[in-house]
Amino acid sequence: MSSRILTTDFSGLDDFIQDHAAVLAKSASGAVAVFANNAPAFYALTPERLAQLLELEAKLAEVEKQKEILEA
Repeated sequence: MSSRILTTDFSGLDDFIQDHAAVLAKSASGAVAVFANNAPAFYALTPERLAQLLELEAKLAEVEKQKEILEA
């Protein structure tokens, strides 16, 4: 089964476990796809990237809220 990978940075699980800080520090985007058994297992994010994504989520929620108000 193929999977769409949402970042260009990736790591094997063993490398990530050994030194996750170094793996994340090398990431240009602040997001790393971590693979186990040649398949994506999870994404790891830097605190900065997580903050960016949460901010975007909050902005999107506000837009959706305003849209609902206008449609009412």
